[in-house]
Amino acid sequence: MRFYSKALSLVISSILVLAVIACAGPAGAAGSPGLPGEPGNPGNPGPAGPAGAQGPQGEPGLPGNPGEPGNPGNPGPKGAQGPAGADGQSGAASLFTTHSTMTVDDTFTVWGSGFNPGEPVIIQVLVDQKIKPILGTLTANASGGISGTYEGLKQEDGVDAKAQGGIRTLVAVGADGSHASTPVNIVKSRTDAPNVDSSLTSVTVAKGNSVTVKGAGFKANEPVTISTRGTLTTGGDSIWKGTDSNAYGAFSVDVKPDLEVGVYTLQAVGSHGSKATAILTITETK
Repeated sequence: MRFYSKALSLVISSILVLAVIACAGPAGAAGSPGLPGEPGNPGNPGPAGPAGAQGPQGEPGLPGNPGEPGNPGNPGPKGAQGPAGADGQSGAASLFTTHSTMTVDDTFTVWGSGFNPGEPVIIQVLVDQKIKPILGTLTANASGGISGTYEGLKQEDGVDAKAQGGIRTLVAVGADGSHASTPVNIVKSRTDAPNVDSSLTSVTVAKGNSVTVKGAGFKANEPVTISTRGTLTTGGDSIWKGTDSNAYGAFSVDVKPDLEVGVYTLQAVGSHGSKATAILTITETK
């Protein structure tokens, strides 16, 4: 029965195929080509070829950045001490005078500081590059100070005449190289009239102590020198302090006169012509 069924199916299939063939028309026109297919996988690499000839040498490259500096080396051994230098000059010397304006006949006092102890110091006036009269020689004390009083220029008439009528330079030249100067106006005759009402207080002080000296009636902001008259061994005045009057012409200053017991003339001399005197009494120290 199975065999019969299979045979029957085969006969029917053959008849259908023949029927289809018999019914098929002529072949149609060729269709458009289809889209290209996906590229195939790359093939395996071929064997390496022989090495080529060496090319020409290239241009030299730019220099590289500098490297970090190395660590400093150890210090070398200490050298031998050099020879001692020459003594230095005093760099702080200064010079002052009681008269910023004066005639050739005026008595005036100069004092200075900052010189070398024991240094000889020449005091002279520079009139011009050729005329430089020397007034005298002073010796700096243990603290480098100098002081001296001069009774005018005391030069020849020709020198005195040339010195008048202008600003001159009063200089102090030390033998060790110290140097100081201050201007001074030398006039033919004094035109500044002193204040007639200048006054100075009389004071009493124990030997070796300080005392406050007060003055009034001086010109406003006038430089004032406090001194005692004729108390130097040379007969000159002993200068104890310099100060300036205030805007009202008054001043107050502490001084320490190094004098023996006695009564002295205390004087205050202003650089603009003011002057006053008083009594200074030195007593025994209690």
